[in-house]
Amino acid sequence: MEVRVLLAFSSILALCCSQQPTPCHPSLTVDISAAEKSANRPDAFLHDGLIYEKKDYFISENGTRLGCICNVKRCFRKCCPLGEYMKREGILDHPPMNDDEYACAPSNSTLSVNIHNKTTISDGLTMSNFSITVGKECLVDQHFRSIETANEFLYLQENGSLYYDDEVIQEFYDIGLYCIDDFEGNSWAFMCSYNDSASNDRADMERIVKAASMLVSAPFLVCTFLVYVILPERNLHRYALMCYIVSLLGGNSTLVLLQFYGLQWPLVSCRIIGYSIIFFYLASFAWLNALCIDMSLAFSSWTGFLSKKTSERRKFIFYSFYAWGASMFFVLLVFLLSKFMDEHSKFRPNVGEGVCFLNGFYQNLLYFYLPMTVLVVINIAAFVFTFWKIYKIKKETKMLKRSDSRIHSHNDDNQKFKLYLKLVFAMGLNWSMEIISWFVKWECPAAPDELFYATDLINTLYGIIIFFIFVFKKKIIRSLQKRLNKLFGRPQLTPRTSAKSSRTQYSDTMLSTTDYTSSSPSVFRQPEWVPLKQR
Repeated sequence: MEVRVLLAFSSILALCCSQQPTPCHPSLTVDISAAEKSANRPDAFLHDGLIYEKKDYFISENGTRLGCICNVKRCFRKCCPLGEYMKREGILDHPPMNDDEYACAPSNSTLSVNIHNKTTISDGLTMSNFSITVGKECLVDQHFRSIETANEFLYLQENGSLYYDDEVIQEFYDIGLYCIDDFEGNSWAFMCSYNDSASNDRADMERIVKAASMLVSAPFLVCTFLVYVILPERNLHRYALMCYIVSLLGGNSTLVLLQFYGLQWPLVSCRIIGYSIIFFYLASFAWLNALCIDMSLAFSSWTGFLSKKTSERRKFIFYSFYAWGASMFFVLLVFLLSKFMDEHSKFRPNVGEGVCFLNGFYQNLLYFYLPMTVLVVINIAAFVFTFWKIYKIKKETKMLKRSDSRIHSHNDDNQKFKLYLKLVFAMGLNWSMEIISWFVKWECPAAPDELFYATDLINTLYGIIIFFIFVFKKKIIRSLQKRLNKLFGRPQLTPRTSAKSSRTQYSDTMLSTTDYTSSSPSVFRQPEWVPLKQR
């Protein structure tokens, strides 16, 4: 069943991606048919001192090679061709609102607009540093409308986007969603607005659904955390699980704030949210990574630090420094790169610029998805190693399991199943789907959004999955019931001493009070042979 679903998903992706989109809109291109090939790069072309790599140009239907000028140089969009300006069509008591209310007319003046970093005028950047593209059409299903003069609420940014700030709404407009021109002696910007609110409402609904899913997931994460706080048993893996839940809950909470409020936060708060998302999610992956590595070491013959003989307290301190400390160091690194890296570098994180998170493909790849992918790969490798060690132990103990040990056969299989089930979900495979989903969205924009709703929903509902894996178990429920009875002074249940109870105790898993990292050679203990007394 799973294979058929995967094949169907792959087929749909292949169909959607077969229609390769162009790297940019035709109106944002220049003709580079006469460009020379680059000497150092066989797939690149040199035109007007700019190098167009393979991802920066395409061949049009009529065979013309078009270069995406905005991919290789800063640019902004002018509504009318060079040497022309905008004028009213007829007598209007308002600025032109759509195409039939204005026209382009010859002009001797030159368009002049200041360049800004948010609302502050940039030093050293002028219009001469930009390439000018021409066009007034919206590059999506929208139409133009006039907002305000550029001198009052609109600010042309260093990267070519347009920033709107009226102290109530702050919003960035990409180059395909605006154009600038002279209008009656002032510089006006005309931004795209939806013909109807259906598409906008749909995008808002998607954000609300994702945020609501995370809110539904939050109580289950909190309940899982509280259960393991209340339970009297303490070991390394329960503490690590609680830290994992805290980091995951922190990441989901900040992401909900981002989904609900977007860029309505002040700049400082916006950046804090962005850095917090990176920190909490990276910490959650690091805690999973610590669990997986510790589990693998428990089944290995490693005798150094973090071996089976190392105390759990020392291990927990080390893993805490690793998970929290490494995540904090990485966030500090991202902050320093955002602060001191060249503003025009495509590798600058740009946290809080245009979005309260990392802004751009390379930024998301290098500072979010790549570290997560590395940790996921390490976790999967640890899972494969542990699987192999358990299989080897099972194979070795088969020789000792004759008729006298048949009582353990079913329990071994049951324990094996539960352990593997936890491992699969603990490796963050749902985030593996998230990484794949993100990459496909970038590489194949034609893929329908509906294709990724299921993966997004599974990712956001991960808290419910964790609850059912680690709490919704007979042993945990019985232990919790005993603990609550003791706390509230209720009578304790009489413990069962039957073979069934003994077998249940034997089938404890990786979060049991008898940790598999103890001095025992493996979790699969052999029965002790005790001589019978002679009558």
